[in-house]
Amino acid sequence: MPSAIAPTKKHVAENPAKDAVTHPTDPKTKGQDIERKLKFYEIFNAFRAGKVPDNNQVNGWLKELEKAVTPGDQTELSAEGHVLVEDVQAILQTTRRIVREKNADELFQEFLWNTRGVEVVRLPVLFAAQLLID
Repeated sequence: MPSAIAPTKKHVAENPAKDAVTHPTDPKTKGQDIERKLKFYEIFNAFRAGKVPDNNQVNGWLKELEKAVTPGDQTELSAEGHVLVEDVQAILQTTRRIVREKNADELFQEFLWNTRGVEVVRLPVLFAAQLLID
């Protein structure tokens, strides 16, 4: 279906043209952005509904996060920006490795599922302190 909105052009000036904008939106990029946001929205709704993802889903989400935090043009980043991007990527890669190696049998998901209805009772502070003293 063709868009009913006229295409825009980039034009930054003191007296810009009537159909000009400072940063035109690329429909392909916009579509990808919407898809990514919908995917994360579905993830949060699944957690809210009490569903637990399997390792393949977790791995896929971590890959998507890694893509999202990697800027396309890194030449504009400062030295600190490069370090930050590398650190976040390392954290996500380590998390993926932990899921793959330490949670291969999906015991973490099983724990979450089996404890989803547990009510946590908080001990009074004085009682907890007494336990530590004894």
